[in-house]
Amino acid sequence: MRFLASFWRDARAWDRSVKIGVVMGLVLLIILLTLILIAPREARPLLLVGVIGVVIVMQVLILWGNRHLVTPYTRAQQQFLAGDYEAARDTLRVSVAESEQNGKRPSVDTLTLLGNTYRNLGLLRESLDILTTALQRQPQNPFPLYGFGRTLLAAGRFADAEASLQRSLEAGGPSGIMFDVALAQVLQDRPDAASESLRAIVQDTAQDTDRRWMAQQLLPVEQRGSHSLSGEERQAGAMFWQKETARFASTPYGQRLNDLLRDSRHGR
Repeated sequence: MRFLASFWRDARAWDRSVKIGVVMGLVLLIILLTLILIAPREARPLLLVGVIGVVIVMQVLILWGNRHLVTPYTRAQQQFLAGDYEAARDTLRVSVAESEQNGKRPSVDTLTLLGNTYRNLGLLRESLDILTTALQRQPQNPFPLYGFGRTLLAAGRFADAEASLQRSLEAGGPSGIMFDVALAQVLQDRPDAASESLRAIVQDTAQDTDRRWMAQQLLPVEQRGSHSLSGEERQAGAMFWQKETARFASTPYGQRLNDLLRDSRHGR
């Protein structure tokens, strides 16, 4: 019954043409099934092929009808990836409020994304608070651990950030987190501890372009090697870190990033 209620709720949002198509498909399906029951045995395989065809067409119609139906979490993810952090924050706040009104706790994924959104809006205290809540529920979840580490990094708590990022990596987080660990080490004036990871990142073409570009900048000139990025990749990497530095310009993290990039431009 719950499935039918959900199906009916979604169906009301379909385009008129989709509704008509699905209804026609249901009518045709009933006719074909009836014919299978009364038709001669030799005609049934052909009718069965017709049934399969109608079912496939109906599935396509239903998927097309549901193309605009996304969860608040998915919508917030899309807004976050598009850089519209205010919209992502508002979407997630409404989702959290609705969950609490229904006597439910918001998911850890929702809390993590909200914490990351707060960080990118420069609301570091709010980010730490919401990510702490997520970690209280799932202490070994690598994603809130990573988000918590990134917010600590932005707040200038570089040693604490390194510890949280390392925990995220050990808890099964993506291998790319080793860049963030290395960045935290460089920000603590420990370039020797980071150099091996940075060289590996520069050589790993599977890593994000922005991480590879920054890894090159953080290495001494003589250690950058021959694994250079293309002109387009260098431009994209430089643009990403310029935006990152500007976003956190008022934080210790942003100020240290600015110093590191300035030193890199001068070959230090």
